[in-house]
Amino acid sequence: MSKRCHMAGMLIFPFVVAWVHGFPADAQNVTCTTRPPGDNSNACASTAFVDTAIAGISFPSLPLSIVNGGTGTSTPNLSAGANITITGMWPNQTIAASGGSTGSGTVASGTQGQIAIYASNGTTVSGAPACTPIEAFGGAGDNSTDNSTALSGALSSLSSTGGCIGFSGGIYKFNSAVSYTYPSTGFYNVTLSGSGPGSTQLLWPSTNGISFSLPLATQSFVVKNLAFITGSTNHTALNITDSIHQANVTQSSVENVTFAGQDLNGLNNDYWGYGVNIVNLSDVNFAGITVYGSYSGGSGNEKGVGIQAGSNGSVGQLAYFYNVTRSVFIYVAYGVVMGNHTQGVTVAASQFVNCGSGIIVPGTQADNSLLVSRDSQYNCDHSQIVIFSNIASVIATGNIFYVTPNWSGIDFNTAVGSQDHSITNNVFNCLVSGCTGGSGATGISMLGTPVANVINSNVFDNLGYGVKLSAGATYTTVAYNTFRGVTNSVSNLGGAACPASSSGNCISP
Repeated sequence: MSKRCHMAGMLIFPFVVAWVHGFPADAQNVTCTTRPPGDNSNACASTAFVDTAIAGISFPSLPLSIVNGGTGTSTPNLSAGANITITGMWPNQTIAASGGSTGSGTVASGTQGQIAIYASNGTTVSGAPACTPIEAFGGAGDNSTDNSTALSGALSSLSSTGGCIGFSGGIYKFNSAVSYTYPSTGFYNVTLSGSGPGSTQLLWPSTNGISFSLPLATQSFVVKNLAFITGSTNHTALNITDSIHQANVTQSSVENVTFAGQDLNGLNNDYWGYGVNIVNLSDVNFAGITVYGSYSGGSGNEKGVGIQAGSNGSVGQLAYFYNVTRSVFIYVAYGVVMGNHTQGVTVAASQFVNCGSGIIVPGTQADNSLLVSRDSQYNCDHSQIVIFSNIASVIATGNIFYVTPNWSGIDFNTAVGSQDHSITNNVFNCLVSGCTGGSGATGISMLGTPVANVINSNVFDNLGYGVKLSAGATYTTVAYNTFRGVTNSVSNLGGAACPASSSGNCISP
């Protein structure tokens, strides 16, 4: 066989995706023989071979040509027992027939792969889809239909281990908050999945959004690929409450989700009071989320919180392990709030822009430990990371902090001693007027009686203070940093040149 024929069999895959977004059944050159397994000659690949080669690969929804009984194309109304042929589909694709029959039907399989079809009332025509469309319960993304009852019905219909509810492109309006309590049946997960935050928007004009209550440590949730939109102020978009205080057996996640007011840019008065509020539930990952607060009051008057996570228990009743990656927080008062009795919050590769503060540990808290920030950018109006409660082990590395006058990059603003902090390889810079001098910007401020800390290999540029230590600081090393245009490099060191004595501080600028 010619190499041209070989190319038709093997290289049609990327070309067809870019051209027609499908794989027509007649794409194979019918004059070519089937290439048997292990035959690496230039013989043509059959349709069956190509289908086998791409089996198991997930593809987005693709344009379809649907033939109903051979009488025409487009989107037909299916009658009970109807036989249809669908071309242009990759294997294992799922489609929903929003205006279809309530009866059953059959799907031609062949080399195109099995297709799962839902009728308008949610009856499965064939196959088993990954997510049940909310349209199957009377929902609609037309910015008019109230989807509150539809979502409640979809949640109530899930199996004994939970399941997935799907939202296609559109604006799904909710006139009331939706609450759901998981059954106490062991392992259970609820997934809400959209087509992307730019396509799928869940809109609550005047109420809270979604609340899940989880009674067991074997339960979890996933929310992905959609946007939570509010038409009011100070409500909570996604509220998750666990009944216990311990690490979970399964992880939960919020992925590729936007939280915003209706204008989607944070410049008006609409904003979520909390994008996500987690109470007691441990092991939650946030990846690729975007939170817009409100900037209507101008600089210093930002409103809204991106993520708050913590425990409502007493001392020793902890919440654990929250990871925030590749996320953006804009115009919010606080990007991430590390709540009470919380251990293990990591923020990585994220941006905090035009906010009040990026990360805050509020005052009068207990049991806080291990706050990590790495490879992130902070450009907020007040202190970028501010800590009002005793905390063990703050680790900051590879970040850039754009500090403003009278505020700090990292501010340990507590009269109680904190300990075991490592702040290395960061940049602290001030780019506006009034940065230097006694009332200028500060890179790192440690008040109270901080113990056993390392401040090493950072860059401090155009600041009033590089490192501001309290007189009570002990076992603190400030070494190998770079100070440029800084009025006071290090204050209240109270120690000698490195290496330090067994109980003293040291400096090696």
